[in-house]
Amino acid sequence: MHRIPADRIKTEHAIRIYRGGGVVIGPANRKRISRIRGRVHTPDIVVVDGEGRIWFVIEQDGRVHDSKRMSGKDEARNRHYADACIPCIVMSTRAIRSEGVTAAEYLDREMAKILGAAGHARHQPEQAGGGGGGSG
Repeated sequence: MHRIPADRIKTEHAIRIYRGGGVVIGPANRKRISRIRGRVHTPDIVVVDGEGRIWFVIEQDGRVHDSKRMSGKDEARNRHYADACIPCIVMSTRAIRSEGVTAAEYLDREMAKILGAAGHARHQPEQAGGGGGGSG
């Protein structure tokens, strides 16, 4: 498993997305989000690097995401992340079941892709300071 220090894992934090990047705003708060101009998403998990920059996000898409209405929203959401150059791991219940793996195995595989991707070396836990890294 990949070791990411707990202080770099943010749950239910809002992020402002712009072309080519994004910034963590803070814990999701409807009032705060309503005052922010631009595109805002609240992924299930945001993982940041040692400087607080978004490294990648994780979205958990359960059965409700199988509907036509939600799949369209999900496609737009994923496109927004791609436009912002923010890697996104979608934990799709349907995909996990069809592949015959556990959620942990699926997440581990998807994280390995991000950790191994060119251009993300500065984000890897062992280089960002504190907390160790690698696989375990």
